[in-house]
Amino acid sequence: MVTLFGLSVFLGGYKTPINPRLIGTGGTPTSREQAGGIKKPAPTGGEIMSDEPGKILIIEDEEIYTDVYSAKLTPLGYQIETATDVSIASHKLRSFQPDIIILDLRLQRQDSEEGLAFLTEITGYNSAIKVIVVTVEGTIENAMRAHKLGAYDFIEKKTQGYNELPFRVNQAYEKLQLERRIAALQQSEINRIKGYRYGPDKVIVGDSESMHRLFESVDRVASTDATVLVQGESGTGKELIAQAVHHRSSRAKHPFVTVACGQTDSALLGSELFGHERGAFTGATGRKGGKFEDANRGTIFLDEIAELDAESQVKFLRVLQERKFERLGGKQTIEVDVRVIAATNKNLDQAVQEGTFREDLYYRLNVFPLYVPPLRERKSDIPLLATHFLTQRSQQIRGFQEATMAFLMSYAWPGNVRELENRIEQAMVLATGDWISAADLRIDTAGKFDIENKGLTELVDEYERILIIDALESAVDQQAAAAHLGIPESTLRRKMDKYSIERSQSRKVRQKLQ
Repeated sequence: MVTLFGLSVFLGGYKTPINPRLIGTGGTPTSREQAGGIKKPAPTGGEIMSDEPGKILIIEDEEIYTDVYSAKLTPLGYQIETATDVSIASHKLRSFQPDIIILDLRLQRQDSEEGLAFLTEITGYNSAIKVIVVTVEGTIENAMRAHKLGAYDFIEKKTQGYNELPFRVNQAYEKLQLERRIAALQQSEINRIKGYRYGPDKVIVGDSESMHRLFESVDRVASTDATVLVQGESGTGKELIAQAVHHRSSRAKHPFVTVACGQTDSALLGSELFGHERGAFTGATGRKGGKFEDANRGTIFLDEIAELDAESQVKFLRVLQERKFERLGGKQTIEVDVRVIAATNKNLDQAVQEGTFREDLYYRLNVFPLYVPPLRERKSDIPLLATHFLTQRSQQIRGFQEATMAFLMSYAWPGNVRELENRIEQAMVLATGDWISAADLRIDTAGKFDIENKGLTELVDEYERILIIDALESAVDQQAAAAHLGIPESTLRRKMDKYSIERSQSRKVRQKLQ
């Protein structure tokens, strides 16, 4: 029996973990979880659903149409503002913060290009806004162009369109409310597991200081079009970071295209990236676009960039510089609007010195570097990750024995997060009880522990010490840290004395432990 946070726990058998909140998946749901579920939207065409009235911005240069739209929509309870040109509309887009925009494509009786350009500005500013395009040009071409630029709906400027407008607006607002509820529930879940949301159903689990620094850097670079180089060991989650940058950017609605440079034959890589014309090589029976064309207006992710051969490096350098290329066997120059994110587990600086990677290409790629830390450098994330993987895959297994978690915390994880995920999945198959034991992990421990020649009690102490330091770093004071750990502040002070931890020294101690 050992003591952790003042609780005596038997190590034999399948006993309740010392802190189910941190290392288990079971327990009583919180009041927020009990109140979960999504309210079914009201029937379309009826009253709006929220106590807060929705905001509609009507962008129309002809007063007669503005009056018609307002007359149709005001009785439904919406707040309405109007704008007669792009300059006024751009100002109200930011000051009024509309939920829905009704946009006339032919402002000032011009062609539809000005309206389409402003549609791009709207979606770039806030892609959640529902834009209903209204125009006399009820053509398939205009509808398709508007849809590709982010329009939610498209109606013609005629009697039938006017009559349909309340229905279309209510439908758009109900969808917007549903999206907001789902986002709130997802954020609530992410807050519970301590993660970083980068898409509607995507999360990177992590609460360590190094991961918070990484998340801040992702937020900083996502709002730009800068080329990004993601570096880190295999299995750390470099592609997730690349996806996060894409989904946090203005390109989120456009393709995210992945190219595994190390898994594509060098002879075929040029065709894979840039496409080819018919007859370009044996077997090229027709024209084929490449990955750069597929990623136009979006992001291309080049994994294992260090594996590019010398010829591909030269071609890729030109694309980075000019965003232009020719298909293999072709003469037509193709221009693309693509953001480039590359990743590698190699030391590119060393590869440049050895002559295997072009120096000019390296500097073009390394505009904004991101470093994904290995799991051994963020041990406090291990309980979060292990519980997340277990929750994703099983509702029967309740969690981990405390000795198992101590084992997970002390293991070096040479395969990083990918290895941890695989081991948890394997342990779920092998476990014979409600709790996963260390034996269920089936890890060959030879030479793979950070802590050698330590008994079980020392391993548990090591785990407890890391949790305390992590809580002290993330909390505003000791009282908040104790609340986070679920122990009295007096117990926390005793533990700090036991492990010689001072509030001012916590970060230094933690770095030493990792």
